[in-house]
Amino acid sequence: MEVELDDELLQRIRDAILAAGGAPVVSAKSGVPKKTLEKYIAKRSMPSFAIAARIAEAVGLSLDELAGQRPTPAPVDSNLMEKLARLVSAVYRDAGLKLPGERATLEAAVLYNELASRITDMSDPEEVEAILPQLRYQLKKRLSEAVAEPGTGKRSA
Repeated sequence: MEVELDDELLQRIRDAILAAGGAPVVSAKSGVPKKTLEKYIAKRSMPSFAIAARIAEAVGLSLDELAGQRPTPAPVDSNLMEKLARLVSAVYRDAGLKLPGERATLEAAVLYNELASRITDMSDPEEVEAILPQLRYQLKKRLSEAVAEPGTGKRSA
């Protein structure tokens, strides 16, 4: 039985292998022979499901991501967003700056994303609480710098 080659899937597999360091690196991590990976990079062969799973794990993707599916984002914790909005309001108030409502929402979203990038479990209250003082300090510092240098804005591009 001949397997039809899906060029888009092969391109994603190729890109993933190359982005992870190439065939030698992925071979060492996955146990898939380097020559076999080179066939996938050249788009001359389609991996089996089991091999695709090993490649996905080696390159740090899920099988769904390797297949082109976007990961489902985790729902935003509304209580945490409220806490971050209060943190933003307090920092602005302490700095003597006026905070328009939409700006509070934007700043809270920025802090939420920064928090998400720093911790492994957004549902772990202790881990979240451990990072909040750092986020507060960074926002305070950014606002102080913006006040010291008017016209530069409160955020760097």
